[in-house]
Amino acid sequence: MDRDDRLFVPADRVAALMRGGWRMLCAVLLSGSGWLVYRGIDWPLMWRTEPLSCTALAVAAALPAVLGLLATFAAVRWLLVTLWPARLGVEWSADAIRWRLGPFGHGRLDALGLRRPGEDDDDFVDDGESPPPLTHPDYPGNAAELFLRYTRITAGQLRATILARLP
Repeated sequence: MDRDDRLFVPADRVAALMRGGWRMLCAVLLSGSGWLVYRGIDWPLMWRTEPLSCTALAVAAALPAVLGLLATFAAVRWLLVTLWPARLGVEWSADAIRWRLGPFGHGRLDALGLRRPGEDDDDFVDDGESPPPLTHPDYPGNAAELFLRYTRITAGQLRATILARLP
């Protein structure tokens, strides 16, 4: 593959739908369990008779409800990816890696700063199957994870692309 070729990998909307669906199911189960605990107790009576138990049960009811709310926010972000009207994905060109991921944000990393570890690096382990990590001074993690987490590219395809574009 020439370095001047643009590689655009679209966002995997089906995987986003599945991730959002599973997170929404977890949110419903967590919120429902908190609601069942809340509805099954006579709170004023319990507070007058056993305030310590009442406090413990309030925490037991509130914790799953709060976790369910957080899971709902995560689910909605993934579900928005499936409905997002714009073209979503990660593009690797000769000058930069650009990503447009809707509710997960957008950004750009210039190609000159991209680096993959080589055999001379102490922490480099090549298993022959997974893509090598991509580091960039402006990105806090592994830039290759952008491709694997949000797009349809497989680990083998990404490995071949990285090795072809970054010698």
